[in-house]
Amino acid sequence: MLERVSIIIPFKNDFGPRTLAFEWIKKFYRAMLPETEICIIETDSNPYNRSEAINNGAKRAKNDIFVIADCDIFYDPQILLEATKLLNEYAWVIPFRYVRNLSNNQSIEIFHNEPKWPIETEITDFEFVDFQPYKGAKLLVVTRENFEKVGGFDDRFIGWGREDECFTFAIDTLCGPSIRLEHTINHCWHPFVGSAGNPNIEQSNQLWWRYATANGNVESIKKIVEERRKGNS
Repeated sequence: MLERVSIIIPFKNDFGPRTLAFEWIKKFYRAMLPETEICIIETDSNPYNRSEAINNGAKRAKNDIFVIADCDIFYDPQILLEATKLLNEYAWVIPFRYVRNLSNNQSIEIFHNEPKWPIETEITDFEFVDFQPYKGAKLLVVTRENFEKVGGFDDRFIGWGREDECFTFAIDTLCGPSIRLEHTINHCWHPFVGSAGNPNIEQSNQLWWRYATANGNVESIKKIVEERRKGNS
């Protein structure tokens, strides 16, 4: 099953902690999931456009199952096998519920060891977060068919925030429900980046409101998706 998977990872070089983490995580994927296709989409767009990077990765990908993963997480590779099997029953899968936000020192300690699972380092210094209320962020699994049905991620979200939630509004409405698994993923440390630093956040909030009020209404969500497709044509 995993040979049918393309792992799409958007990345922007910060010449600092994110890049340090990603160098280790790239090795982790290649060592632990060698049968998958790894599509790393590096961008220098400023502000960062995560949606555009993901969509470019989907265009490059050769396989029919997409794993969309942030560049600063790692986890038990077996959760992807479990998640892909559930795509026969659900439109998309959130393969985790909990996140361990690792400290800076804990992250650096892990990077000193060769990537493998289970990792050699005992994880003791972290903040444990229940991610149940949040959908679409950090890690998701979806078929190419359903990704394309909603037009991918909306690249009108420029800068940090909102694009992941609106993708879930679209795919839940047009493709069907998701399932969340009870696994835990690990999130490497980096300085916090929030919406306060996004010069386009007001525009993003207005677009989010359109998705949110259309959520569950097939024709209304279709209208937003088609509007975006025409704008990109």
